[in-house]
Amino acid sequence: MKKSELRNIIRESIKELMNEQGPQGCPASCNHANQNSFNCFQALNNTYMNFGNMAVGDFGITQNFHNNMMNAFNNNGCTGLGNRLAQKQNQLISLIVNGNTGSPGSGGCTCCQGDNPMHQAQIGTRYMYIVQLMQDNGCPIRVSPPSDFTQFYG
Repeated sequence: MKKSELRNIIRESIKELMNEQGPQGCPASCNHANQNSFNCFQALNNTYMNFGNMAVGDFGITQNFHNNMMNAFNNNGCTGLGNRLAQKQNQLISLIVNGNTGSPGSGGCTCCQGDNPMHQAQIGTRYMYIVQLMQDNGCPIRVSPPSDFTQFYG
């Protein structure tokens, strides 16, 4: 999949998400009417809009994180980045599906109050940064692309 195609899919998914007051199909317990949820949606929107141009200093992308990803690539090539990508995907899915406590939380909806929405945003941003690094280095992406996460957006 080309970078521009992936970017367009992600943009459309996030636009749909941002135009809703809350994702369809989310349980009533998923509260989006709070500042943390708003900040989570905003951080994810910025990430998806900046995909391809993400850099150290963007939300969740610290110098330490960047160095760790570059070490993974320098030591193990594309496999190292692919392993880190899979870890981030598993973290994100676990947090969204299971909630902050490990019990069924938000029913698979992102940015719900109580399910640590800003941590979801940080993991999502780091996931996208790894995808960008992989594409920049010509690595194949063998983990489901971020567009597959639309199942968690309602």
